[in-house]
Amino acid sequence: MFECGMFKEVIGANQYNYDLVGSKPISAPSECEQDCVDTAYVTKSNHFNQVLYADFEAFTRDSAGNSIEHEDFMLCFASSTGYRADGRNIYVLTNWLESWYADQEHVPEARPIEVLCYFYNLNYDAQFIFNRYNKINEQVLRTNGKVIQFSINIWSEPNNCFIKVTFRDALMFFPATPLSQLPGMFGEANLEKEIFPYNYYNAERYLAGVGSISEAFLDCKRGNPTLTDFIASIEKACARLGADQFDMYKYCLYYCTRDVEILMRCMEKFRTQVLEGFELDINNYLSISSLSIAYQKKQGCFDSVAAISGLTRKFLNQCVVGGRCMQADNKKQHIIG
Repeated sequence: MFECGMFKEVIGANQYNYDLVGSKPISAPSECEQDCVDTAYVTKSNHFNQVLYADFEAFTRDSAGNSIEHEDFMLCFASSTGYRADGRNIYVLTNWLESWYADQEHVPEARPIEVLCYFYNLNYDAQFIFNRYNKINEQVLRTNGKVIQFSINIWSEPNNCFIKVTFRDALMFFPATPLSQLPGMFGEANLEKEIFPYNYYNAERYLAGVGSISEAFLDCKRGNPTLTDFIASIEKACARLGADQFDMYKYCLYYCTRDVEILMRCMEKFRTQVLEGFELDINNYLSISSLSIAYQKKQGCFDSVAAISGLTRKFLNQCVVGGRCMQADNKKQHIIG
């Protein structure tokens, strides 16, 4: 690199690092020291006073069957400690948190409390919170353009304090995995995801309250269920009203609650497994990748290795040629000859 003239001599007070492609100065060396930090593992403590799991249901069609901007009409949430509630929109959660907080024993130093709320595919559900709640507390965190975390501050007038709610995407721990597959991953065979006619639900039908089983079944396309399967789900929800009628509210509530239960029980089981196996708490991490890196640091994989960022990283990246490699179909290959 020196022979090719990629570096320039530092003369006098004009102490700059130059990028590899020419003469534009990147930074003075002293300014780059903060770009290099130790990678030693730091123990994190779980600071959340409550962990919730939630899901929205939304209208996707109007009464004429035309696609519309999705409009939320139900929110269900639960906690592993036994709390469960449902309502129309995000305010049912914020109102519930105020009353829940009022029932807790507090010490002044503990305020404000922090609550963690998981959705599965937060990028979708976040729109319903953004549309109704404009007091987003911090910058929305995105990866590849998708929302994975944000928070809101709820002012509780009766309790004279703020309650901070952080929303996170549980899907980040199980990339590209449908919610319906989680029970099988964690040995929860009795948690099979139910059938739901998403496009059949619209504001007019929902307000009327009574739906046609045969017509609704035509929109039950995920998983290729049979009419018998759909009727069995309706009966499990105690929502059947007649030979071809069902209670739309009761069935939707059952379906949404079931999704929340799947998410909660699988996430709680995953958390227990990671705590017991690796002594790490998934509630302290955003994704399976950050959890993996934390474990590698904990095991000493990065001892005496510095984490490089900023301009220093940009400078060194110019020495990198090529990229990541993988096997076909992401499977092991054993080729002889």
